[in-house]
Amino acid sequence: MYQVATDEVDSDVESRHRKARATLNKLKAGKFDKYWSEPWTGARNSCPFCTKSIKVDFRSVLQHAEAGGSGCLKVGETVNRSGFIANHMAYGLFLRKKLNQAIETGRVPPPKPKPPKIKGMGSKKQKKRDQEEDGKYTP
Repeated sequence: MYQVATDEVDSDVESRHRKARATLNKLKAGKFDKYWSEPWTGARNSCPFCTKSIKVDFRSVLQHAEAGGSGCLKVGETVNRSGFIANHMAYGLFLRKKLNQAIETGRVPPPKPKPPKIKGMGSKKQKKRDQEEDGKYTP
């Protein structure tokens, strides 16, 4: 039986991180500059790694890239899943860094905090959970 040394076997995570670093270096070098613009300009943005139609504003593209980087987007059978996830992960990190830099310099307002949840408000499931916590719910 043939055995492969453990050094020669790449795990999916290792190859994904290696691919993400390579893509991040390409983004920093400016190879994909035509696909994105600074968040405060309001110019057209898109994803260079897929043909999914998304809104053109910066935050929508950022959300798409981060979702793709976490593996939440569906990928076709002909697409290398690890490469797809790695490219989107790197693109999401790159765009998030650009957004944070814009917030620090004051070009973009910081995101508004979510309002606190009010007990008794919300869906039927949430109301049921609140009643269960208080001990008022009897099935």
